[in-house]
This record gives sequence, C-alpha cells and structure tokens, in this order.
Amino acid sequence: MQVLSTTRVGSDFVEGLVQDLIAAGVSEEGAEPCVGVALTSPTVAMSNTQTGALLQAALVQGVEGDDCLRVVVRARLTLSGPRKGEVTAHSASVVPFDVADPVERARLILELAEDSLAYPSPASTAPREFTAVIAGSPVSAGGLEGEFAWNEVVGALGRVLRVDVRIVSSQKALGDPLPKSTETVVVLDPSFLGPAKKAGVADTHAISCMGRSLRDVFIDLAAHLWDVLTRIAEARTSVTSSKAVLKAGQHVFHRKIGSSATFDKFGDACKKCQHEESSYIRYHAAPKAEKGMKRIYENFEPSMLYHCGKGYTCGMYAVFAPANLKES
Repeated sequence: MQVLSTTRVGSDFVEGLVQDLIAAGVSEEGAEPCVGVALTSPTVAMSNTQTGALLQAALVQGVEGDDCLRVVVRARLTLSGPRKGEVTAHSASVVPFDVADPVERARLILELAEDSLAYPSPASTAPREFTAVIAGSPVSAGGLEGEFAWNEVVGALGRVLRVDVRIVSSQKALGDPLPKSTETVVVLDPSFLGPAKKAGVADTHAISCMGRSLRDVFIDLAAHLWDVLTRIAEARTSVTSSKAVLKAGQHVFHRKIGSSATFDKFGDACKKCQHEESSYIRYHAAPKAEKGMKRIYENFEPSMLYHCGKGYTCGMYAVFAPANLKES
C-alpha cells in the first residue's frame, strides 16, 4: 500500500528525493531506482492525517553493488484536491541493512513499531497471521524501567507484524482456554513458565528479563515472533498446490492484490499496461515480490522480475523468462 505517489505530488518531489539520496552518498545511477522502489513497492507505508506527515520505506538490494539498503522517505503533505497536494517538507535517508542478521532485523521491527505510534491509522480489518500470548511483565521479572510504555509498543509490534498479541498479566488467565489461533506463548516472568506449559501450546518460549533493558527484551521478542511467522509461511508454501512452470522466452504480467508479512500476493496473469514491453526494466531488491512470484512459478528466479519503467505510478509487475531457460 502506498501513501505517497507522483500522481499526487509531482515529478519535482521525486527529483528532490533523488537528490537527498545522492547527498547521503548513493550514486547518481542508484538513487533513482532506490526512490522508485520506496515509492511504488514500499515494505512500510504510514500516514498521519492530522499532521499530513507521511512515511514510506523499502529494502533495496542489487542497486549499489551487493549491499542491501534501507531507504526511508518522509514528507509532509498539504492536500489541495483529491489527486493533488503540496509538499511542504521532504527527506530521504538510506542506511545499510543486513537481511540475514536476526538482531538487526529485530531492531528494524522495533523502529517500525515506534514509528507506527507516530502515524496512527484506523484499525486494520486484515486477518492476523496468528495469536501470540505474552505471559508476564518484563519489569516484574527484573527488567529495567523507563525506556518506553511496554504494552503500547508491544501492541504496535502486533500491528507491524499482523500478529494478534495478547498480554497476560496473571497466571490464572493462562488456565483459561487460549484462542485456537495461538501459535506461541512467550514467557517473560519465570513464575509463569509452569502454567504456560500446561496451556497446551506446543511453542513455549522463555525470554530472560533480569537486569536487561526493555529495548533488548523487545528485540528478543520481535526476533522470536518473526521466526514463528517464517515457520508458518514455509509450512504454507510446502502444501501449496502445484505451481506453473515458465517456458523459455515466456513473458507474463501480474498486478499485486495484497501482501502478507513475508510475501506479496498477485492476481492471475493479465494483459500488460498501456506502455511498450521495451519500457520494462529489471526490478532489483523486491524480496517480498520475488517470494510471491516464487509461489506462482516453479522455476522463477529473481533475475526474471521486471516492472514498467514509465513513471513510478504504473505499478505493473512482469516475469520475463530467458530464451535459454531450461524447463524442469
């Protein structure tokens, strides 16, 4: 989902973001693709309708060598009509990001949770991936106080990951039937461990809080919930019905219809947009889109993913199978 688009703010806005990234050290050749991914296929999109503040962020890989970059676009927008607006402030920032580092990934989730508190949005009606029960308080278990409101930030964590997070503050509550969607019970207070194991949930995960900051405890919690999400996604993939097999030289087009925490969802193959096929360019560093296409095509490879290069608002995805592709 996008909260920023060039149909609303114009090409000058895009050029300003490109210049911001160049000033931050991104090459002139890499800055425009980075902005393109952040605007058209953001991993995160947030807005505050009261202040006009907007945020979109994306992970971009393959543009600046092999490095993965986290690109964040922030803007303040005053609407002058249903499709137009005036940007009163904007910025684009970039930092290296190690996708394989679970601690770095968890720190990113914490940042997103904190950002979501500054960008309030209506309650989402999208289904949650699973329920996680958090047993006990990190402070009562010896954690340090004063960094942030624990319950508030953990609630934001649930919204970021699309997980139904339920905080249980009494051991007695663990004796009540837990939701059928419960995949994990996370124990922060050791005194809750016995009741938690009796709750009938296979995954009971303990996190030590004694003498630790709330931020460090949160990072462990976020890392664990991400692992559970990954496990569920892999289990679903393993039982997915047979996938299509791309033929050598085949070109197919799809529009995105949704997104889960780990992959994008695409509709059936469709007609391409109004632009010429020659305008399509390689789509670098779109890991969720790549995983979505891999769920559709048995022999899909990331190098086959393309998108329309005629402006950032077209939004058409394409899979171009090479002429020498070996069908398996």
